[in-house]
This record gives sequence, C-alpha cells and structure tokens, in this order.
Amino acid sequence: VHFGQGTLEKVGEAAAMGRKALIVTGRNWARKSGVLERAEKLLAAAGVDYVEFCEAEENPSSVTVDRAAELARKERCDMVLAIGGGSALDAGKAAALIAANDGSCSDYYGEVKGAKAALPVIAVPSTSGSGSEVTRYAVITDSGTNLKKTISNFDIAPRVAFCDPELTVSLTPHLTASTGMDAFCHAVEGYLSSGCNPVSDMIGEETIRIIRDALPAAVERPSDINARLDMMRAAMLAGIVINHTGTILPHGIGYALTLDAGLQHGEATAIVLPYVLRWLHEGAPGRIDRISELMGGGECGQVFKDFMKKLGLHGSLQEAGIAESALEDLAELAMKNCGRALKRVAVKLTRQDFAAILREVYEGK
Repeated sequence: VHFGQGTLEKVGEAAAMGRKALIVTGRNWARKSGVLERAEKLLAAAGVDYVEFCEAEENPSSVTVDRAAELARKERCDMVLAIGGGSALDAGKAAALIAANDGSCSDYYGEVKGAKAALPVIAVPSTSGSGSEVTRYAVITDSGTNLKKTISNFDIAPRVAFCDPELTVSLTPHLTASTGMDAFCHAVEGYLSSGCNPVSDMIGEETIRIIRDALPAAVERPSDINARLDMMRAAMLAGIVINHTGTILPHGIGYALTLDAGLQHGEATAIVLPYVLRWLHEGAPGRIDRISELMGGGECGQVFKDFMKKLGLHGSLQEAGIAESALEDLAELAMKNCGRALKRVAVKLTRQDFAAILREVYEGK
C-alpha cells in the first residue's frame, strides 16, 4: 500500500504484473478529472498496453461485471487497474476473478473455493470509505434478484494499492461524510462482530479515533490534505478489520436503503447504526460502551446521532425523504440482506424486529 500526495504517479511501477491492463472506472469522474488519462500515460510509459471499461455504476450489477470480464477475455488482458470509489474497485475485483474462470458473476457469490487465480488487481481509490483497496470482498448487486451479494476470496484483494489523498479533494462535503461513515461503520461493526480478535480490535479502535477527528475536518475544510490523508488511512485500516470480521446488521439493513430507497451506501449504513446499537447492547454492553468512550463518552446511540448531525448527514429516514409506506418492504429486504450478518451477532432478530428497527430509524427516536 502506497500512501501520500502524488502517489498516483507511481502506478507504472506495478506494470511488471502484466502486459495489458483492463482499466475499470466509473462513467464520469475518472475521465473528467483527468485521472484516467494520467494513469494511461503512466502505463504506456511503462510499456503496458490497456483497454478501458468505464461503465462501473454505483452499486455495480452482476451484468456490468460480466461485461467487464468478457472484455478482459476478448482483449487478452492479464491484469486489472481499478480506479474510483468502492463501486469501481469492487467491479474491477469481481471482473478479475470472472475473466480468469468459466461462467458468470452469479456463479461466484459467497466464499469462492476451487476457482482459478484471479487476474492481479491494482487499486487506486478516489474515496475514503469502502477500504476495497485492501479487502477480500467485492460487493455486487445481483441483476436477477436486486439483492446485494458478496464475492469473498483473498485472491481478489488488490496486489498493490496507490492511495493518493489528492484524488479525494474534489468530493462534495456530503460524499466525503457519507463515504467516511462507511469506513466508520466497518470499524464499529467489526468491533461488535463475533469474528473479532485482538488484532482487529486494536486496528478498529485506532480507526474510530482517527475518523472521530479527521472526518469533521475533511468535511469542513475540503482542501485539508492532512485530514484527507488520515481518512484514506482510516478507510484502509477499516478494510483490514472487516477482512477478519465481516460486517454485521447496519450494512445488511443499509443495503436495503441503498437499493430500494436510493440513499448513498455510507449514509444508509450510518443512519441505521445508532438504532441497531440499542438492539445489540444486551449482547455486548462492554464493547458498545467502549466505542462510546472512544467517541468522547455519553450514550452510544446519541453520540453517533450527534456525530452524524455534525457531518451534515440525515438522522432519520423521515429526514432523508423516505416514505413511511415503504417501511414494510424495506424490512423484508433488510432481513434478506442480513443472512450472514445475523450469524455474527449475539442477538436473534425476527421479521417483526427488523420492522421495529426501521420504524425507529424512520422516526429518529
């Protein structure tokens, strides 16, 4: 992992991994910002050919991944350069696996076993949230069911990541806050997961402390490169945490709010967090109290709500413009998305419990 201003200029150093790269980006930012052109020039200078796939949408679909993989096969690419936010990085990682194997994206959901090695991936994150530049996960929206699915295998974790905080300076305050809260939720959920261990705990606590201080600074002063660098480091650390632990209920419920209600992923997850903590407190009171202590003390749910308000993010689904009539369907979808998450927590939740949680998130109390 390479950190610091100007790190993007080192992309050519990773050229030894292959002779032709599939460059996976989103539809607008990489080209408009000039980052795509810069990366292509660096590859060319290193003697590496490339082909563009600039179609990764927010919450990338399995159909998109299949198209990227097919292009990689057709062009005989032997590496992937993924540039952008978590969606572009996840699409690139999934395509790297599918391109090296038979079948389609939907054949590889879950823990991948017995597959051929994925094409090596180079990651250049442009947000500080997903931590996808170091994780073994690619989160994909299944085109058939409209459910979030995860491909999990350490082989798709990027071989090299170039983390240049300059790439995040152009983010709006809202997107800075939302993506930053994604990293925050990774750290907190990892801390409360049954998969936690002393190493993940240590990294998780440090991540919470960094985000507590750096995220408000990055939102209030977009050009504060030190705050941007701290947030990029925090997102990477939180990615390492969930490699050990996975995520739990806020992410599972948040997926429903992203796919059906249109909230940006980080905000959708964060808006749920304070309310879920109340349901989890009985199973892990000491850990939840410790998180509150790291944030400065107070009732944990209220501490997070105050933090969200400080960042300019919504504190309830009603504030976010979600219709009350959508709650029942959201509860059903949330339960479907939380299958793995429920195995990592000490409480058992029913369909009625999910409906009750979403009612609380809607009302903000």
